[in-house]
Amino acid sequence: MILSYPISRFVFDRKKISSEKRKGLIQIEVRYEKKRKWISTGIKVFKDQWHDKRYIVNSLDSDELNERLFLCKEKIDSYFNSLMEKGITFSWDDFDIFLKRMDTSTSSETFIDYVARRIEERNDIKPSTKANHRKLLTSLDEFGKILYFSDLTKSNVADYYNFLLGKEVIIQGKVQKLKLTTTSSYMKFLKVYINDAIQHDKLDKNPCNGLKVKRGSAENGRWLSLEELSRIENIENIPSSLKIIRDLFLIQCYTGMAYTDLMDFSPEKLTEIDGVTVLSGKRKKSGEYYVTVIYPTLKNLLDKYNYNIPKRTNQSYNRALKILSMACNIDKPLATHWARRTCGMLMLNKGYSIEVVAKVLGHSDIKTTQQCYAKILDRTVIDSFKKIENV
Repeated sequence: MILSYPISRFVFDRKKISSEKRKGLIQIEVRYEKKRKWISTGIKVFKDQWHDKRYIVNSLDSDELNERLFLCKEKIDSYFNSLMEKGITFSWDDFDIFLKRMDTSTSSETFIDYVARRIEERNDIKPSTKANHRKLLTSLDEFGKILYFSDLTKSNVADYYNFLLGKEVIIQGKVQKLKLTTTSSYMKFLKVYINDAIQHDKLDKNPCNGLKVKRGSAENGRWLSLEELSRIENIENIPSSLKIIRDLFLIQCYTGMAYTDLMDFSPEKLTEIDGVTVLSGKRKKSGEYYVTVIYPTLKNLLDKYNYNIPKRTNQSYNRALKILSMACNIDKPLATHWARRTCGMLMLNKGYSIEVVAKVLGHSDIKTTQQCYAKILDRTVIDSFKKIENV
């Protein structure tokens, strides 16, 4: 008895919905004994980009997309050839099991679905970091050209980057372009999940290779002046609840702790070294080591709360800081991260070296500290020349 086996072919836009403005799906049709099954390749193109003999045409990524098409079909045909070589009878049930095991773009899972799933599966990042990674999904949805794995082409990734560079957002009532730091973060997240997909054999090539992304630099000047800080230190005619917010902010200004590190503070983080009380630990965000000294002004604040720092949510804390800034007549969008910057400003103005400031703030790279305080460092250079060269 001679066994028969399925045949396969590409089918474009089986549902007849494609046009010059709407893409149609390319599928692989498998036919066997009057029964047919269609397997999605995950690749969609416009009507004028499909040719029955040359397949995908009129696209900058024609070669790459056709290569992916052939790879999908080759895996299916290889399965049929394997059955023929072994003399095994074909069955639709076994074929369905084979398709479920396939970890290529023939899977119904889109790239967007994959990223969403991988974000939730990750145990190496905190919930707050996951929330930031989910913003990538929102951004890709707004972009609209990257949905399937097959959409991850060099031209689409470059278009997405340009989309981010041109995106406008409303910040404090003003229409502004996305900051370069935000743009580079989105691209960084995208690269993370593209590399993850490559490791799981979802992709063969990295479409980000060769694409240069401007990282952007940390903003200068997001700190309080000495006079503004003095207003916060000395204000008393405010509710007791706002005094707690003031004290929390001042503790941050004096230690350089980020909000998450402030909420994680405990007396166990204090040690005595050469008769000096030292606060040290690892930053919750980066894992970098930080260290600072508990000097008298800071000690008085900590003593006030018996070293049990009041807990506040980040949202309620930032909201209260806005009220505090108005009470102190400070026309700046005060938020928790301003305290870290203010700490660095204080230390540099007092004459501490940039290396010491970086250690206190827990910066992994001293360049980060230099970028944050470029203007203050310029003034430090000028003052040093005045003292040494008598200019």
